Amino acid sequence: MKPKVVILGNSGFIGASIQRDLQKTDEFQVEGYNSSSLNLNLKESSEKLAEVLNEETILIVLARSRNSQNRIDSFHHNILMDQNIARCLEKNPVKKCLYFSSISVYGETVTNDEITESTPVDPSSFYGVTKFAGEKVLQVTAQKTGFPLLILRCCKVYGPGNSDTISYGPDQFINTILKKNRLALFGNGEEKRDYLFIQDLMDIIRQLALGETTGIINLASGKSLSFKEISLIFRHITKRGFNEITLDRSKPIIHQGFNIEKLLNVCPDTSFMNLEEGLQKTWNFASK
Repeated sequence: MKPKVVILGNSGFIGASIQRDLQKTDEFQVEGYNSSSLNLNLKESSEKLAEVLNEETILIVLARSRNSQNRIDSFHHNILMDQNIARCLEKNPVKKCLYFSSISVYGETVTNDEITESTPVDPSSFYGVTKFAGEKVLQVTAQKTGFPLLILRCCKVYGPGNSDTISYGPDQFINTILKKNRLALFGNGEEKRDYLFIQDLMDIIRQLALGETTGIINLASGKSLSFKEISLIFRHITKRGFNEITLDRSKPIIHQGFNIEKLLNVCPDTSFMNLEEGLQKTWNFASK
């Protein structure tokens, strides 16, 4: 019998990609839900969710508020969703739960080139606080009921077809090059960040969904580049003479890098797309 996978948040870039990837292999029985089919802000949603979960279900939680205008409201909605998911799992334990958290739980105000899973948590944004709260809610629930829980602290993911909120970085650069023939950097673009190609993430998720690993894992490539280096890659792959403009800084220069030893130990066959090749694929898709 095929493993049953339920995805909460299948309308976003990552959720939709995971659903397509698992369905095409024909190894899984996959069901996906979003706010239109299951409003997790409502208490009664836990009862509806319970109807599709059982002890043979692998649950992947990506659901989050799409309200980017009012961050307080977004915080409130995210907390409600995680509470209702936990309420359901308390009564209906699953075979395994994969909860998508974020590297934002480590904070964004201190440079650290060797972030690991044991790095102290210190979120500095509403989103980071929300994600850490969600982690704790599900950890307490998992300890109480005994279902295996894997928390995935994921870096920014990029790739073809990303129509989610476009933040500073590769996806925004592609958008502004195509629409305005320009790329804007804060200062000289010195900050270093790690980006994970969408297909690399899919390969990792497939392994983790079927594996026995629990606890916390950082999902990153282990290689950080500066925004300036990324802009130079776009200069090469787009073959366009776009304008590069400088924006005044509103925040200090902060670098982030990841030690992914734990991820590679759990998924030893994992390989990562070269950033230039991944950006080329992303650019080709967007510029059709």
